[in-house]
Amino acid sequence: MKKITALTSPSTVLAIMQMPVKSSITAFPGITLLLDTIQDPGNMGTIVRTADWFGIKNIICGEGCVDGYHPKMIQSTMGSIFRVNLIYQELISFIDQHPGIPVLASSLDGQMLDQAKHEKQAFLIIGNESKGISKEVMDKATLKLRIPGGHDVESLNAGVAAGILMFWLMVDS
Repeated sequence: MKKITALTSPSTVLAIMQMPVKSSITAFPGITLLLDTIQDPGNMGTIVRTADWFGIKNIICGEGCVDGYHPKMIQSTMGSIFRVNLIYQELISFIDQHPGIPVLASSLDGQMLDQAKHEKQAFLIIGNESKGISKEVMDKATLKLRIPGGHDVESLNAGVAAGILMFWLMVDS
């Protein structure tokens, strides 16, 4: 196992599988994640695994997102990669193709979570680890949400912020 992996502590389990052929998604029940340039494979894997935990099955990865088959990403999903639809598509045109579905985004100038209305169906944008959500994608948001806290910290890790927002959306839905 050490010879075929880049990991310093490889797993004792190996699976050889055919890469699934992913087609476009035509129905968007519940919450769909939109990832805006998530570049860290560990963050991407955490987001996929957390989405699976909350029953979110559709994840749209915009331009610049890490490869969905990056070894670290696959490992950090702990198998969740096989239960979600990971589709790579440009986000702005994707949002434009689905008018009427609310688009939620985390923002420091957004409405506090405890004051915002829950949506049963929505697109939830998660932004880049260092730059956040791009201006062009943020302009598509119909509701900006603020996660309470902050104090002297500039921002949350993308995976952590995604987890908090997914939990909030699942409460009362």
